[in-house]
Amino acid sequence: TLSGVKGWRVALQPNIQYLKDPYHIVTWIISIVLLVFLLFPFILLLFLSPLLRRKFNLTRIQPILDAFQSCYDDRFRWYSGVYLLSWIILNINMPYYVMEIILAAVFTSYFMIQPYKYRWLNIADTLLLIDLNMLAFLTSVNSSNSIHKETVLISYILVVLPLTYIIIGGVWIISVIIIKWCKSKMCTGKNTSNEGELEDLLPGEGDEIVDSGDRDIHFGVSSTVVERPVFRRE
Repeated sequence: TLSGVKGWRVALQPNIQYLKDPYHIVTWIISIVLLVFLLFPFILLLFLSPLLRRKFNLTRIQPILDAFQSCYDDRFRWYSGVYLLSWIILNINMPYYVMEIILAAVFTSYFMIQPYKYRWLNIADTLLLIDLNMLAFLTSVNSSNSIHKETVLISYILVVLPLTYIIIGGVWIISVIIIKWCKSKMCTGKNTSNEGELEDLLPGEGDEIVDSGDRDIHFGVSSTVVERPVFRRE
């Protein structure tokens, strides 16, 4: 704690003491109501949805659940509740060593379970959790009276790294979409040209069918003779 500062303070507005300002009391009550009656029941639903799906029809809320759980393996869809709950807890004002313990527990459980469907998501999230654990450790070091320039520099790098992942992933996704779009356009063009060639072979209105005298003989179980008609345009 800073010397001369007493009591809990709002993080974004340190001049406001916790639950002393009328405006802060109103916003605090609203946030508590939303947490108790909206957010916590939804987290509980994420936890219990695999069990509830066996006994109840969740078709109406399935799109909402899929928005949070579709990236997870079917066996670990409940893990979305762990993730959401852990992020809420980490936003609470707490000592840094408690934050480190929570992050380490989340990382350990995540590393053992590997809940995502796709391997690249598991790798990306593992790197992100390692980044957050290192950042929490360095933040606790920087919060002491002696601040080292090296730890501050490493902290800035760790903050920028997730943004680098997002940029690289975004460029990769956009490139894949463009390549697929170009391939679909090429296939569409080929199909159009093939349809044009087929239309030239088919008879049109006013065409007279004449016998060319040519016959194709196909040998199978029994030999058959198929006449090949010729179209003459008038």
